[in-house]
This record gives sequence, structure tokens and C-alpha cells, in this order.
Amino acid sequence: SPALGSFSVFQKKIKPSKKNLLSFLDKTSFLRDSLSLGLLDFTEVALKRSIDPSVKLNSGVMESLRGELVPEYEKAAYLLEVGEVSSVVESRFGFHIIKLLDKKGEKIKTQHILLSLPVLDEDLGLSYSFLDSLQKSTTNDPGLFDSLAVAVGDGFSGAYNNAPIEDFPLFVGDFLKKGGDFSFSDIIKNDGFFNVVFKYSFSPSEQKNLENSWFEIEALAINKKRFDLFDLWISEKKENMYIFVKDF
Repeated sequence: SPALGSFSVFQKKIKPSKKNLLSFLDKTSFLRDSLSLGLLDFTEVALKRSIDPSVKLNSGVMESLRGELVPEYEKAAYLLEVGEVSSVVESRFGFHIIKLLDKKGEKIKTQHILLSLPVLDEDLGLSYSFLDSLQKSTTNDPGLFDSLAVAVGDGFSGAYNNAPIEDFPLFVGDFLKKGGDFSFSDIIKNDGFFNVVFKYSFSPSEQKNLENSWFEIEALAINKKRFDLFDLWISEKKENMYIFVKDF
């Protein structure tokens, strides 16, 4: 039996402030204009600034058919004329500046620069403060914390009952193993989120036996007998029934 936990978790995605986002978009638009006017070399900028992990291998150049790219990228790329540079395009990967190199029917060749919005200290502070306030206001009302986690939390926020902890990130399992029952974790930063976990209970993994899992093992045994009887019934019917399979 895997380790099981009953708990709720609230994830708050670390998002940029509006001020940070607008400043980033202004700078990126200036960069796009310089590339479009030929004041900067597209390949040089791609190699220096693109966060695409494949840029060192292909300088940001890709050949693709319609339907192979994320929708935002593809929509912008197919509207370009050869040699034209797109405006800044946002996708789940980040912010793209796209140049169309070639276009033949449904096949296009593009070059792109992928940029990410930097997370500033003020952005971290806003997300952290939100969870800190939430934790304090629900200290004596874990049911309210559960409801808010389900209703407005980001990521895999929610309330879980006897869930296998191996299905969750390590920080969840670590707290469930070490934290006290009916307690909150500290605020934990992980993979672009701040997180708070409330623990109800935890059951470590164990080997099932007749003493600790009688009813579960009994149910497995009964189901096994049912399937065996059903297979036997099918076999007997086959012996006394004519079956014709027609090829079409």
C-alpha cells in the first residue's frame, strides 16, 4: 500500500506586477522594432538573449507544418510576409519575436527569439503576502482553507483524502511525513509557485496482510472467484454454441 495523505494545498502562482509587465513589454517592443528595421542582427540577438534551449543548435530557426506549433506562435507566423518580423507574441513558453524566413504552402520556416519576463522581488512579495494573509485568516478554520484551495487556488490546489503522496511534488510528501496532524506548513516556494499545505493525516506505506487489510483482501478474493466463474461459464457456452465469424 503506498503512503497516503489527507490534506489540502493552496498554490499561488508567482505573477508579475502590472508595472513590471508593462516595463518588460516596452523594452521588448523596442527590441522588436530594432530587429524589424535591421538595426540589430536577428541571429546574433537570438544567440545572446533567447532562452529557447535549442537556440545554440539552430539559432532559433524552425521548419514546421500548420498545426505543429503552439496556436499563438502559429497564428502570428502565418500572417507574416517573408522577411517580416512579428510583434511580441505571448505563449505558454514565454514571449516570442518571430521572423518568417520562407513559406511554401502549409510549410513555413521561421526564426524566433524567446524571452521570459523576469520575476522581481516585488512580485515575490505580493504572492508571499497573499498566502501569509490567507494562512493567518484560516488558522482556526481549515474547512475554509479547503474551500478556498478548491475554488480559487492555482496549479493543483485542492483538498485530497487518502491520496497517494507519490503523485505530488516532494515538498508535499516531506511535510506530510514530518508535520503534525491538523497543522499548516510554512510557505514553500517551488517551481514558480508559493505553496501552503494543511495536513489532516498521513499513513506510511505498508505491506498488506490479513490483520491490517482483511476487508480489502477479502474483496480481491471474491472478485477473483467471480472472474474465474465467469471465464468458466464462457468456456462452457463456447463448447455448446455455434459461432460464425464473417470476413468483410
